[in-house]
Amino acid sequence: MLADRYQAAAITHWPVQVEPKIDGVRCLAEVDLAAGKVQLHTRNGNLISHMESLNHGVLELARRLAAPVGAGVVIIDSELTAGNFAQTLAALRGVAPPDKTPTLHVFDALVDVHACSLQEHGSYAARRQRLQQAWAAGMPSTLQLVASESAHTEGEVEAIYRRQLAAGWEGVMVKNPSAFYAAGRSQAWLKIKPRETFDVAVVGAFEGTGRQAGTLGGLIVDHQGVEVRIASGFTSDQRDDYWYQYSRDLKWQAAGMSDACQLLGGIVEVKCQEELPSGSMRHPAFVCRRLDKDAPRRAA
Repeated sequence: MLADRYQAAAITHWPVQVEPKIDGVRCLAEVDLAAGKVQLHTRNGNLISHMESLNHGVLELARRLAAPVGAGVVIIDSELTAGNFAQTLAALRGVAPPDKTPTLHVFDALVDVHACSLQEHGSYAARRQRLQQAWAAGMPSTLQLVASESAHTEGEVEAIYRRQLAAGWEGVMVKNPSAFYAAGRSQAWLKIKPRETFDVAVVGAFEGTGRQAGTLGGLIVDHQGVEVRIASGFTSDQRDDYWYQYSRDLKWQAAGMSDACQLLGGIVEVKCQEELPSGSMRHPAFVCRRLDKDAPRRAA
């Protein structure tokens, strides 16, 4: 189940549940109770290795959740962290040991998935209650139950969001307590998180692939000396127009007339979730061109 962007109009019933948004990697733990087997996957289905330290806690949680059934397959939905986001990715790839003890931040679970429909797993409130009951006797420290609180108005949602940001979380998730689990993206789960914006110089471009072949795939911008590829946020018309401008600018450059370039060297506004330690950007997206600003000179 994937969250949609927060819009107040998407909330049709109050109260809602508001939870901190964990800055990690989405992790689906699949537990085959009959075989005593645990597998961790990303939301795209890729197998997660190097995290065997989590298996004991995951298996224990699955056994408690399935106690009325005693067998079957349990899916535990969570965010995996092993330090900050960059450190977590490095640990997942096996290129660096975890900076901190790997932890699963659990927020949902489905029991006996092969025998039940999504509706039979109950509402989010019912699934949440099962998790709280499973945690009542304690749980290994490698598993943490994500906190959840009720909000009855948009103002309360906003207040919780500000509080969670101040506490260092990435944002919040706003959830409909009466909603069933759903495959794919759903407005039953809404996410709120801040975005940073930067004005950066265009230093290149690249062609799209597939349906975008022959048009702009994205821009390459200079962000404080680091080249960042921006592939999202463009309309179809912008992709056609900017690719034409870029092709023409290359001809101007080849003729020694860089001052005639319209796109290369120009300033664009880019939004991203955060700056990475490398100086690059996380989830960058194009916002608009800033024709009112001059591009800074780049060193040769």
